[in-house]
Amino acid sequence: MKIILSLLLSFPILCHAQLLEKKEVPRFEGYYWDLEGTKHNGSIEIKYTKPAGIGTKIKFFVEDNKVEKLDKRDMSSFVIGPDSFALVTNFLVTPLIKYKSDFAKVLDTGAIHLYLHKRTAQQSGSKTMGAGGGTTYYSRLLEEYLIKEKDSSYYSCIRSKKTLQDIFLPLIADYSELYKTVSSMKPKDAIEQLPKFVKKYNQYKRENP
Repeated sequence: MKIILSLLLSFPILCHAQLLEKKEVPRFEGYYWDLEGTKHNGSIEIKYTKPAGIGTKIKFFVEDNKVEKLDKRDMSSFVIGPDSFALVTNFLVTPLIKYKSDFAKVLDTGAIHLYLHKRTAQQSGSKTMGAGGGTTYYSRLLEEYLIKEKDSSYYSCIRSKKTLQDIFLPLIADYSELYKTVSSMKPKDAIEQLPKFVKKYNQYKRENP
C-alpha cells in the first residue's frame, strides 16, 4: 500500500518533468557572416528566446563539432538551407514588447520587405491531478510578420486588425485590386495570407515602376 501511495504522490512530478523535457533541436547546413564580413560555413542549430533575453541564438558546428554559440553580438546575418535571416531593429511585437534588434527570416523583398520573427513565451497549463499538483508551465513559439518599405528604416509588426488597416493597407493603396481584396477579408485571414499579398504587390511594382 505504501508503495502505491508513493507512486501516486510522485505522479504529478513525473508529468511535470515530461512537459519540461527538451526536444531535439534540428540541425541545418548553412553559414553566417561575422561582424567583420567573413563568411563561415558549417551547420546550424537555431534557438528562439524570450523577449527579455538576447534574442535569436545559434549553435554553429563544423564537421559535427560544436564550434561556438552565436547571437546578434557576433554576426550580421545567417542562412540555413534556403532561408536567410537578417538583423532587424527597433520593432514592436506587441504594444508592450519592443526589440532593439533581433534576427528575422526574410520572406520577400521589393517595394515592401517582409520578415517573419519568432520568439518564445511562457504559458501556464491546467493544474495537475493528484496530491501535490500545481500549475505547469511550458514554452510556446510565437510568430509575427514584420514589414518595411524599401527606402525606410522603420519596421512594423502586422498582428491585428488595427495594424492591418493603419499600416499595411495604405502601403498597397495604389494597387486597387489587391487593396479591395485585402480590405474585404477578415483581418485574421488577411494576416495569415500576408506573404502572398506582399509577393503579389512587389511583383505589381516591378511591372509598374
